[in-house]
Amino acid sequence: MIFFLWILVKDYIPDLIKNHKISINIILILILLWSVNPIPTYGLITLNYLNPNIGHISEGCYKNYLMSNDNLIGLEKIREIIEENNKSFISMTEYSFLYCDYKINPPKGLPLWFHKRISYYEEDIPGIIAKIILYNPKIILVESPHKDGEDEKFVASFESAGYKEEFRINKTISGSPIIVLIKDK
Repeated sequence: MIFFLWILVKDYIPDLIKNHKISINIILILILLWSVNPIPTYGLITLNYLNPNIGHISEGCYKNYLMSNDNLIGLEKIREIIEENNKSFISMTEYSFLYCDYKINPPKGLPLWFHKRISYYEEDIPGIIAKIILYNPKIILVESPHKDGEDEKFVASFESAGYKEEFRINKTISGSPIIVLIKDK
């Protein structure tokens, strides 16, 4: 945009500078402010970097990604459980980046992140559960971003297949709890 503005006014600049110095300076400052947009930029810096409840992921593919401290504590606990169980897991959560961290391909035929009416329909739930059980992972991470109890349907089905709830992360980015299920031995 600045380039096009330059093309429009380049022939008039000597006259404008000579007769309207203050006006030109004000216009240039306004263009600069409009380009940089300092208020949202400063707001993001304040909210993200200066917030004492925000931290950075310390390792993996999303290293330095911002998360709340509650999420970081839960993420570290999930990583410990994954390490203890030979990296055998399926994630149906916002933490699907863990596949990248452990250099594991996500299971085929399963959505990485569940969106109602986008990745699956209500009638697809039994088929999704059957596929997950067929993969026989030691850990299943479950989350419903819809807050409508859908995660409890998954948990009940997995518990009947021999999994038990290990723990929950209640404060997550999406606002829905992440439930960690481990295969009973």
